[in-house]
Amino acid sequence: MKKTLTLLVIYTFCICSVFAQNSKKDSLFGKPVDMGNLTFESVNDVCDSLVWPNSIGQTITYIPLPANNGYLTGVNSSGDKAKGNYFDLSSATSLFITRIMLGLGPVNGANGGNLSKPVNIVIYDGTGSTPGAVLGTYPSTLGEMAKNANKLSAFILTPAVALPPSKKFFLMLEYPTLTWNTSSNAATKDTLVLLSTALNQVANPIAWEQRADNSFHDMEVAWGNLDMNNHIYPLVSTVATNCNPLPVDFGSFTATLKENAIDLNWQTLTEMNNDRFVVEKSIDALKFSSVGTIPSKAINSNHQGVLNYQLTDIAPSQGVNFYRVRQIDKDGASKFSKTIKINYTGQVNNDIITQYYPNPVKQRLIIQLGAGISEVESLRFSDVSGKIIRTERPAVAPGGIINVSSNGLRSGLNFATIVLSDGKQKTIKVIKE
Repeated sequence: MKKTLTLLVIYTFCICSVFAQNSKKDSLFGKPVDMGNLTFESVNDVCDSLVWPNSIGQTITYIPLPANNGYLTGVNSSGDKAKGNYFDLSSATSLFITRIMLGLGPVNGANGGNLSKPVNIVIYDGTGSTPGAVLGTYPSTLGEMAKNANKLSAFILTPAVALPPSKKFFLMLEYPTLTWNTSSNAATKDTLVLLSTALNQVANPIAWEQRADNSFHDMEVAWGNLDMNNHIYPLVSTVATNCNPLPVDFGSFTATLKENAIDLNWQTLTEMNNDRFVVEKSIDALKFSSVGTIPSKAINSNHQGVLNYQLTDIAPSQGVNFYRVRQIDKDGASKFSKTIKINYTGQVNNDIITQYYPNPVKQRLIIQLGAGISEVESLRFSDVSGKIIRTERPAVAPGGIINVSSNGLRSGLNFATIVLSDGKQKTIKVIKE
């Protein structure tokens, strides 16, 4: 099994036509609309993981049914209760499912209500080639799914679910109490759509469904050569106890040139107990220094689904700049993103101080000096009356970083002044919490 989950997929929406479900041989048609690229990687280096089947080049779509009848892989007027995939890992060494990657299209309750209705991810024994005993469940609601609509999210299984001896199983997104009818009144219907590949795109289709009569069906057989998969996949591991989910799963991380600066953008797929991110830079990919700190956007430090972050390096070095993001937990543990590089040939910022953080400050103040400044004559702190609180000659770390204590600063507004050996100086406003 591979140690990381890496895929490149095109996030695409498809509007297709289909006749009623009881006519399983009718054709489906649609024109995908390209919504850009989405990359997953570095899921967990401790665990094995399952690469999405035939992932390279697969589109992600959702397929409406005609005449306002709902969705092929979601709530529809036929009363379908679940959609999912079948997996055969009999040749793999993995023994446990630790998380589930789930792609959802539109999700909402009737007129914004019904959000407490159950929507669960259920793992069934697949030894008999049809869903058997329930092995595990991720219990959820329509409300939680609505928060993860129109994206791909990781759902953590606690505890991990043991695979059956055959290593054959089903992952099904179940929504038995959701309803749909052909009325144009939005208050009378619920919406939930499991994303799928485009039709006729995969050589080995694994999509399954559960109908209103509770029977399970292979969608390839039932619908007649759909050749599609649903976007619900497991992350699997050889161990359960030593494969705790990482505090942060990083998604994409990119650097973009702009005038006299470099924009850095990254995303997370899940966050657990996460406190903050520190963006680090290097000119040799060996020695890194901090560019800035961004607090986690996760409410109460936890989040399922994509969160986007941005920081601008206003003092890039001439030539190649290497960047990485260090994630720091509430308990101080940390993890690094991948390292990216970008060549900068613009104008170097020669200001004495290019940035400083955090502000407001609690304990330590970080000051980024301009390019080429490797030492300072003094750093002077003063209050709003001009009274000097303290003066020191701070050490300058590689990359032009000064890290000083904020002890002695008054609560509220203070001033910090950097003085160079040639007499040039720069004063900044510092807020002490």
